[in-house]
Amino acid sequence: MTVSHCQDACAERSYVYAGLEAGAECYCGNRLPAMSVGLEECNHECKGEKGSVCGAVDRLSVYRVDELQPGSRKRRTATYRGCFRLPENITHAFPSSLIQANVTVETCSGFCSQKEFPLAIL
Repeated sequence: MTVSHCQDACAERSYVYAGLEAGAECYCGNRLPAMSVGLEECNHECKGEKGSVCGAVDRLSVYRVDELQPGSRKRRTATYRGCFRLPENITHAFPSSLIQANVTVETCSGFCSQKEFPLAIL
């Protein structure tokens, strides 16, 4: 996972925020998590991008994905919004799941988009 790959996946589905956890997990949503924490708590390097930070265990590095041109997903900026704690009761916060072997970010995000959920978690 890379920061730009996660941002692209979220932008393609019209989400406002891209969050990365534990070096390899990408989440998309339209609201910031409630609990921000110190930037030093997001300390896992992205598994697909040396030198970039992709959250930590139970911590999300969150970026706001802004489009530069209406309707264009290719030209945009991403603004780092900070490090956030995951909700304690993940099943309450994210009540639906898709269980299948080798699920991709695209499959997970597409499933959640169809259900009009504000966040997709893989």
